[in-house]
Amino acid sequence: MADRISLGLDIGVASVGFSVLNIDQGKVVELGARLFNAKVAEGNQDRRSMRGSRRLLNRKKQRRQDTAKLFEEFGLISNYDKDNFSEFFDNNENPYELRVKGLTEKLTKNELAESLYQIVKRRGISYDLKDADFEDGGTDYSSSLSLNNKALEDKTPAEIQLQRLNEFGAVRGKVVVGDDLDNQKVLLNVFPTKEYKKEAQRIIATQREFYPDILTDEFEKQYCSILTRKRDYFVGPGNEKSRTDYGIYKTEGRTLDNLFEELIGHDKVYPDELRASAASYTAQLFNVLNDLNNLRILSYEDEKLTQADKETIINELKSNVTTVNMMNLIKKVSGCEKDDIKGYRTNDKDKPEISSMAIYRKTHKEFLKADVDITQ
Repeated sequence: MADRISLGLDIGVASVGFSVLNIDQGKVVELGARLFNAKVAEGNQDRRSMRGSRRLLNRKKQRRQDTAKLFEEFGLISNYDKDNFSEFFDNNENPYELRVKGLTEKLTKNELAESLYQIVKRRGISYDLKDADFEDGGTDYSSSLSLNNKALEDKTPAEIQLQRLNEFGAVRGKVVVGDDLDNQKVLLNVFPTKEYKKEAQRIIATQREFYPDILTDEFEKQYCSILTRKRDYFVGPGNEKSRTDYGIYKTEGRTLDNLFEELIGHDKVYPDELRASAASYTAQLFNVLNDLNNLRILSYEDEKLTQADKETIINELKSNVTTVNMMNLIKKVSGCEKDDIKGYRTNDKDKPEISSMAIYRKTHKEFLKADVDITQ
């Protein structure tokens, strides 16, 4: 009878590792790795980028279609054409002027439709300016968003945009103000979606006086829903009518509540239980205890931390909200020297790496700001 053979594969984005084992003899028959051509990996990245771009463009088009359809449904426009709906709004009027005018003066129905459509078309970013990652864009990006944030205290995006258009002749893109290199300002047309929503609601409130049968509460609700809607990251691509295995709408007919349902593995010790999130309290506690159990303390008779030692270390971590040096903490609790501590993991700089419940301590610190002590 032929020996049983086991094939193991480690499939990565740029390589595949393999091993062939003779199970009955307990021997490695063959092992190795195969690297993909770098151009193949680059091609995969290009395809992913193009696929993402197509989805974004399709969603933008869908928002605009839904907006035009909503306008026809409530009588703001007529003769909605799904294939040529955008032609209705190509009237070469200055949308910034219309939006500013709409805040205080009556607009015609066509002007009102153009104003609200343009807000959906350029709806801004989904996060607050104060939450933007300034480091990625450098000082120009940081200072530009700070200027925008300050201007939004008493102006709508349209008022800021119209002022810049009249003063500097440009709005979109990167507008550099000043000839002195040391004192130049960089203006960016970056505003949060919530500010565009506030502006749209102000326009609707003003124009409702003139078009009460059109600009109903239901119209405002549906319009704001289209303006602010964003696909949740845990849903993924696809929908009921266009299913794909890359999202929650599976091709065989299943619809998941969450994309990550089937990405979460099962525990090896308790196969019926899902693995915990790495940020969960139990996972962090397990990681600390696992690292502590692997340590060897050379000055101890059995070279192992006692249960009391581990409980003291855990309590110290839970009560501390600052940076913790685990080697110093273990040294303090066990009464040993650093050279007596062995068996720890090391990072890429060959420094000791021991779990310290960092996420728990960070969360604890934030709760304390609200006078909530999660250790109680």
